Amino acid sequence: MSKLPEEYKFIDLSDCRRPIARLITNSLKKTSYMPIAVARWFIISGLIGVVYILWVLFGGGFFFNV
Repeated sequence: MSKLPEEYKFIDLSDCRRPIARLITNSLKKTSYMPIAVARWFIISGLIGVVYILWVLFGGGFFFNV
């Protein structure tokens, strides 16, 4: 962040993924996909990730209360 004074500068890790995001957005520019569809897929993939993390942490016990 070049606008900040030296004592307040930090490393922004979100800048690492910008080239990948640009690649994805440029590849979707001339398609029929709408932004809401991309957002829905992002939400679905996030929910799948949460379920997988819970499955690994609890061994599937939260799905099958035995």
